[in-house]
Amino acid sequence: MNRLKNNIILMLGLSILYVVTGCNWQGILEDAPQRYIAYLPVNGIQAGVERGILDLATHVDLAFVNPDTEGRFDLGAEKEAEIAGFCDMAEEAGVKVLLSIGGGLGEEKTSPIIETYEHWMKPGYREQLIREMKSLVLRLGADGIDNDLEDICITYHYDGFVQALSESLKADQLLLTAAVAPYTSVKISSKTFDCYDFINLMAYDYTGLGSDRPGPLADMERLDREIFYYCGVRGIHPHKLVIGLPFYGYWWEEDSEGSLIDKGSISYAQLALKYGSRVLGSDRLEQETDTGRITYCYNTPATVRAKIEKYRGYGGMMCWHYTMDSTDDHSLNKVIEEQLWN
Repeated sequence: MNRLKNNIILMLGLSILYVVTGCNWQGILEDAPQRYIAYLPVNGIQAGVERGILDLATHVDLAFVNPDTEGRFDLGAEKEAEIAGFCDMAEEAGVKVLLSIGGGLGEEKTSPIIETYEHWMKPGYREQLIREMKSLVLRLGADGIDNDLEDICITYHYDGFVQALSESLKADQLLLTAAVAPYTSVKISSKTFDCYDFINLMAYDYTGLGSDRPGPLADMERLDREIFYYCGVRGIHPHKLVIGLPFYGYWWEEDSEGSLIDKGSISYAQLALKYGSRVLGSDRLEQETDTGRITYCYNTPATVRAKIEKYRGYGGMMCWHYTMDSTDDHSLNKVIEEQLWN
């Protein structure tokens, strides 16, 4: 609930600034990068390969790879061999592979990575974590690190850690990117933002499961305000900003009186399988039930197509995550393949 409240306050403030200035930062079409960053669960590599991720993506972010409490990355020999093999295939296909650290913390903020990173990002400890992280990247043949530390993991020591990590990685021409949300980006310094080769905007969860009422998951109006914050307020070049796309949705079940019964998440693939062509109608689908109504909020192929067209002057598109897409005619990746490279 605190996350939702902070998000609402920040977006309200940006809305006021946006209206007062009357300014909308436009992307720069000339020389805009053509990137498609596809997040892929580290346990779903084979599924990603079978579904053509290396034929479509320019970058694959393997999510997530995190240290143990001793600051070491112990993935096991079998998993390391699988990732190394994937990196070899990606290199042959001209695709960059980044290891994503961090990840979502859950509604209750109980993830064990919170205490782990809180400790290992501190001065005097971060050097060991960075050595371990870089060693893993080089050992697996990956191309860099994607920093997906979120929420309360962005501590007082975040800036110093990222700046030291950047220096270490770039000594070997390795990439450093990040996934960010506006409600925590205020804690990240401009010097730290400069360290990232590009920045993935988690441009979704504008209405998340912290809300007891359905609302837009990833609408373009609030995305405009988010882009304005990063470009117009923080001064980040448009070509560094990659627009995130949700390959999932949220649902809310209400009784006949409009009182909440339950809520949850659903992949776009499950949604398309369940409702077929009805998912094409709008970003909000309502289904009457025996006890009331279920409302789903997500992004349709038409919305994805509109975002690609509108934000061509920025740094590309990103999805969370690749294998949650439908494989039928309603595929979101199909829209990206048809639109992004044209």
